[in-house]
Amino acid sequence: MKENATSLTLYPKRFESLMLIIGSLLFALGGVWMIRVGEKKGWFVFAFFGLGVFVLAMRLIPGSSYLQIGEEGFEVCTMFRSAFTKWEHVDQFRAGTNGKNKIVVYDYASEVKDYETVRGLMKGMFGTEAALPDTYGKSVEELVDLLNEAKDKYTRG
Repeated sequence: MKENATSLTLYPKRFESLMLIIGSLLFALGGVWMIRVGEKKGWFVFAFFGLGVFVLAMRLIPGSSYLQIGEEGFEVCTMFRSAFTKWEHVDQFRAGTNGKNKIVVYDYASEVKDYETVRGLMKGMFGTEAALPDTYGKSVEELVDLLNEAKDKYTRG
């Protein structure tokens, strides 16, 4: 976590990423073993989990993934790709689910007209228009509270 006078930056938990890398690496090695004993499906297992190792390792590179909360809004960066959302464009943050996992979700304010078709599709399929990809070392409830407090603080006028 990095903080200055006008912004707060949160990062994903490194330990979680390391555990997922180890798990993916073990499955990739299982794929290699399957290939060696003549099982052709081993190629799929190796490719899938080998790619997982690579993608998860990218999260460990400094600056590749973060959530920055500032006066104008928040910026989410995943694998060096960032997207900025203004506070005024968000209705409210809340806890949601993605399968069995709890996640932070939000809908856009009714005034926001960008990507209406995609947002409607997402809302119909998942019950929400957008979600954060991580909780950045916080519980879902803590992050929801932090984001709603920041939104309230910076949009009061």
